[in-house]
Amino acid sequence: MLNELTYGAKVYLVTGYTDLRRSIDGLAAIVQGKLELDPFSRALFLFCGRRSDRIKGLLWEGDGFLLLYKRLDNGKFQWPRSETQAKLLTAQQTRWLLEGLMIEQPKAIKDGKEHTRKRRKKRTHDDWMSSLPVEEIIHEEENPVCEKCGAVMEEIGKEKVYDELVYTPAEFHVRRHIAKVYKCPECGNDPDNDAKHEDDIEGSTIRKAKVSVK
Repeated sequence: MLNELTYGAKVYLVTGYTDLRRSIDGLAAIVQGKLELDPFSRALFLFCGRRSDRIKGLLWEGDGFLLLYKRLDNGKFQWPRSETQAKLLTAQQTRWLLEGLMIEQPKAIKDGKEHTRKRRKKRTHDDWMSSLPVEEIIHEEENPVCEKCGAVMEEIGKEKVYDELVYTPAEFHVRRHIAKVYKCPECGNDPDNDAKHEDDIEGSTIRKAKVSVK
């Protein structure tokens, strides 16, 4: 009968030693008070005393409690004697228990671990471009002259204009176009002629080398 009751039902094994002189109210009090579980949950709770050849079971059937008592004629239950706690058994562990085996079988094949597949971060265009080798193309003027006063302009730095993706057989690389930046030494010293660092501002004393964008 006990084997039949375990099919499809939750089975809790109450570890340690239980005084099997307790009846329904006493066992229900252990479930509710000490284990903090619901004795009315239609789960089967199994208890074992000092003698390992006998166990009790408590099961709520909806209209009342069913109290089970089983004593083996030959053999003993392999009962965990750790501190009192409720251990939820699998169907396989329940069969092992009722067959007189330990509920933990070291050589038993265990369920495989859950594997979570890590999603690879999608590479952006900028990520891909930054991983390629870079060839810099410097654009400069032979004799940069200030359009305002005619003085020869001095080089004061460089500035990236644009990146161009170049394909050669079996290889990609980035061709970076760099424009030299010039400043008029004459007009640049006059505060009234100070202008923003842009190519197309009329009267600017600072300009970049002209670059034709492909």
